[in-house]
Parts: sequence; structure tokens; C-alpha cells
Amino acid sequence: MYAHSEEHSAVERLIAFTIAGVALCLAVVQLTLLVSQGFKQSVRERIVVARGDLIISPYEESNTYVDASEDMLHFLSNLPHIEGLRTVLETTGILKSDSAFVATHLMGVSSFDSFREVEDLLIEGEVPSRDQVLQYNNCALLPLETAKKLDKKVGDKVLLYLYEEGDIVMKQLSVVGILNQPLASGSTSVIYLPYLQRALGLNEHSVSRIELFTSPQVEKKEVVASVVEQLSHSSYSQNQHLGINTCEELMPSVYHWIDMLDGNVTLLITIMVIVAAFTMMTGLLILILSRVRMIGILKSLGASNRSIGYIFLFLAAKIIFLGIIWGNVITGILAFVQNRFHLLRLDADIYYVSYVPLTFSFNSWLAVNIGAFLIILLLFFLPTSAVSRIKPAGIMRFQ
Repeated sequence: MYAHSEEHSAVERLIAFTIAGVALCLAVVQLTLLVSQGFKQSVRERIVVARGDLIISPYEESNTYVDASEDMLHFLSNLPHIEGLRTVLETTGILKSDSAFVATHLMGVSSFDSFREVEDLLIEGEVPSRDQVLQYNNCALLPLETAKKLDKKVGDKVLLYLYEEGDIVMKQLSVVGILNQPLASGSTSVIYLPYLQRALGLNEHSVSRIELFTSPQVEKKEVVASVVEQLSHSSYSQNQHLGINTCEELMPSVYHWIDMLDGNVTLLITIMVIVAAFTMMTGLLILILSRVRMIGILKSLGASNRSIGYIFLFLAAKIIFLGIIWGNVITGILAFVQNRFHLLRLDADIYYVSYVPLTFSFNSWLAVNIGAFLIILLLFFLPTSAVSRIKPAGIMRFQ
């Protein structure tokens, strides 16, 4: 009786170990996909904030500025798959405090809204609203490194020196927010477009580029072809030479880095599937061998290999199902904690984001769960071949 209880306990521990192995492997696969998708989405969001999805600019520096009239902007904003646009004027300047000065890349924008959409981009302060910039149009968003060098905080004033037609123009900016935007061009300070245009003596239509924001689910190359066709047949591009690029074309190294993640993810998922399958196969093989006497008795009573295999098939399905349930529970808890508290931090200068981002995709989640169940279940048939090799006569003689 005692020996039977010990045997039963050993079998339960073996089943629990197998379930834990499947759960941990599944959790690693799901977390790998969540991190991969999170990195791609977060980095792309920051690229769009810095550059937009599509960029219209002077072609081969034939002109210094784009003549972006109100009619042209209205025309572009109504094109298919265009969800919004932003005009940008770029120049360089010097920011000065009482104790230091910093050369900066100035980015005058017609709207600050895109900076509000990306989480963890704003370190301190707030992104000014349209009413704020209309009332206080000298507001500025400083990059984190520049704010540290100048020893400036939100609410402080900073002097801006610009070079305009042989003269030095001095302006005073009000710091309303501090950004951590590693994908921007150098030390990029963001100010209100009309304010920068007036400081440089430009008219309200002169901009460095027009940034178009597209629908996330459309192919950018198709939108580019549509914009080029529509714009070439309009009167807005006849008197100026314009070029249009996607953000991928302007920042290829970043997108190449993102694409490299896919290879690492595929390798890790393959390893985890192999480990999970090996764990399952080993557990079932040991379980079958621990039930040799039972199999021998069933065969002596007339049970076929197939009917006995169905018993272990049911047991395998139960183990896999419980492993998947616990794997999803582990993934859910870890993902919630990371998204809520950002415990795993990163160096934004290297990884472009300050913490490990996780993004959930229902299709990926469903594919991983169904794929894991089917793959491990198919590999189950290898250890069950041991059932056909068990001979009742040999078992009875051994007993």
C-alpha cells in the first residue's frame, strides 16, 4: 500500500514537472513576441514623431524652402489614407544660460500634438496645447541633455541666438517641457513654427518640409505613389521641385536594426519549442515506462496498442492544456507588472526607449497557443511508439 502511494506521488510530481516545463517555455515564447512587437511599435512611434510617415521636402536642395500654402495643406490633408500633417521649419541656433551655452538643432512645428501621443517621451512639464502656443508662442520643448547642460527646468527662461541675413537675432524662450527623444536629429529643441518664421524673417508659408501621417495599416509605398500622382496633377508643385520620402528611407539604419530583431526572435522561439517538446516527450516516456505493468495487463486482457495510446493521448492533451493555461497566466502577470511599473529599464541612447516595452497582439497570442498545442501534441506520438514494443508475456515473466 505504501509502495503504491509512493509510486502515485512520483507520477504526480512527474506530471507537475512536465506541466511546468511547457508553461515556462510557452511564457518565454510569448514574452519574446511581446517584447519584439513592443520594440517595433515604440521605435516606429518615435520615428514618426521625429520625422512623420511621409516627408515632402525640396528636391535635391533646389530650393531652400517649400511653399506650403493653406490651399496646398488642405489639399494634402484630404488625400486618401492621410490622417494628419505637420509643417516643419528647421535651422540651427545657440541656447544660452548664465553659465553655459549649447548649439542646438531647432525644429519649428505647426502642431505639438504628436509629442503628446508617445508615452515616456516627455520627461518633465507638459506638451503645450494650441491655446497655449497662441497665447505664449515662445514656448519650447528642450532635449534632456541640453536642459542638463544649461541647468534649466520647466518654467525657466533661456536665450536663443539665431543667424539671419548677416545679423544675430536674440530671442527669449520659455521652457514648458523636457523631452527624451533619441531619434531626433542631434540636440533638437522644438518651438512653435510661426515664432521661428518671424524670428528668421520668413513668410508664413515657408517651411523646410511637410510631414504626412498615414493610417497605420496601409502600405506607405502605395500612399507615396498616390500622393505623387495627385500632387503632380495639381498646381501646387508646378512652380517648385519637390521630393517625397518615407521615414524608412530617411532612417534606414534604425529600421535595419528593427528587422534584425525578427531573426533573433525566430531563433529563440525555435529553441523554446524544441525545449518544450523535449520536456513533454521525456515526461511522457517516463510516464509510459512507469506504467509498464498496467500496459501489460491491459494488453493481456485484449486491449490494442491504439486504445492504450488514446489513454496517453488524453493525458498528454491534459498536460499540454494545463501548461498553456499556466503559461498564459505567467505571461499575463509579468506583462502587467512591466507595463504598469516599468521595472526593466533601458538606456534610451542605445535602445531608443527607456524601458522594455510590451505590446499585445491577439493574432500572435492565438497563433502561439494553437501552434504550441499542435506541435507538442504531434511530437507526443514518438514516445507512444514505446507502447507497441511492450510485450505482455515479458512483463508477466518479469513480475
